[in-house]
Amino acid sequence: METKLITVMTFPLPQDAYMAKNLLESENISVFLQNEFTIQENNLYSNAVGGVNLQVIDTDAEQALKLLIAGGYINPDDLQQENSIEEIVLQADTNKKHCPYCQSENIGKKRDANPLTWIVFLFLGLFFPIFRTNYLCFDCKKEWKFKKK
Repeated sequence: METKLITVMTFPLPQDAYMAKNLLESENISVFLQNEFTIQENNLYSNAVGGVNLQVIDTDAEQALKLLIAGGYINPDDLQQENSIEEIVLQADTNKKHCPYCQSENIGKKRDANPLTWIVFLFLGLFFPIFRTNYLCFDCKKEWKFKKK
């Protein structure tokens, strides 16, 4: 049987990861830290290598997540939040100044570059301002874009 390691959490510094590691090991869960020595050597490498990965065996991943939530390392609302962008059909009576989910006015625009922009930039060395606009509600944390019929 082949065991697989699952990254359950990522920390910017090793000393932060040691506390969570000790919590899981106190409950007899085998824990492995990836990139800890690289980041100990130079803390500026943390963003470059993706931080210190707290890894557990795949059979212990669910129990480890429950313990990290109970220990206050993970916010349970963050696990349930999906960052998928939904498409809302734009109709004549659609109000773009309100969130279509909670009707809040506390929304903002998020502009991302279109993949076509990057292709043109790579081949021609030119950058055209082709952006797509997504909307984000700061109250219900939903993200959407409007689509014409």
